[in-house]
Amino acid sequence: LEKLIYGEAQPSKENIFVTGLARSGTTSVFNYLHESNKYASLLYSDMPFLLMPNLWGKIAKHKPSIKKERFHGDNILVANDSPEALDEFFWKVFLENSYIEKDTLLLNNITESTLLKYEKYISLICLSRKKEKYISKNNNSILRLSHLVKLNAPTKIILLYRNPIDHASSLLKLHLRFSELQQNNKFTLRYFNYLGHHEFGLNQKSFQLNQESTIPTASPDKTSIDFWLTSWINYYNYILTHFANDVIPVSFEDICLTPEKTYSYIKSKLNVRNYDKVPAAYVAPIYNEKNNFSTRIHEQSLDIYNKLNEKREYI
Repeated sequence: LEKLIYGEAQPSKENIFVTGLARSGTTSVFNYLHESNKYASLLYSDMPFLLMPNLWGKIAKHKPSIKKERFHGDNILVANDSPEALDEFFWKVFLENSYIEKDTLLLNNITESTLLKYEKYISLICLSRKKEKYISKNNNSILRLSHLVKLNAPTKIILLYRNPIDHASSLLKLHLRFSELQQNNKFTLRYFNYLGHHEFGLNQKSFQLNQESTIPTASPDKTSIDFWLTSWINYYNYILTHFANDVIPVSFEDICLTPEKTYSYIKSKLNVRNYDKVPAAYVAPIYNEKNNFSTRIHEQSLDIYNKLNEKREYI
């Protein structure tokens, strides 16, 4: 019905995808760019009818709500008019959950016709926000990067990454938090399953990226730091191996410690003008996991981390 009524929506002029393993700063960069008022994105108010942003917007007529801290407990406040990583629902519907298995998420096999439907979906989101450019934040974009880089509109992919020990420790912390939360509140588990968020918690699923045997085998124990370190290696090694020239790497440490320099670089890469806001510097937590991980796995993660750092253009 949405396509029948709004089928003549103009294609987006540019697509921005903010991605990276969860807890790498993707939300901060996504929110910052969305606040420039230059991009369209899905909002919390688009729930639950995520495939009809125009019709639902006219029917519901949501008013901005009071901001509340999100489930993550990380001081990020959200309201009805806040942008969120909701476009995974499109892929769940049109790929019929074919890439979602019991314990893993598979690389997506996307036909040309489905990719065209996604471009139409983007145009409908842009129309609903009266914008010409689209922005998305989705940690699962790694599953379909080979298709996203082929979109008709100019497409840029911002890749966030973080010191592997701190990153893995943050993931472990959130996994334990969400597992407890979902055990006591079944709605949160259903909510994240509905949206296709499997980063951590009782229904955590790892990315199955069909990589070479040089990648270490993850510990099956998800309360082990080695499990999350191995997930880190799998994620970023895959991107460096296959998409090194397609992404704009940005370090989490840089957006925390030198935000003015780092965000200025991001804006220059995206040609964002007349937007001078600079987030305050932030001292990220440092985790004490020195005695709890495999030296071999840690060394491999540091090698990848150093390669990502070498690809930064703003240092």
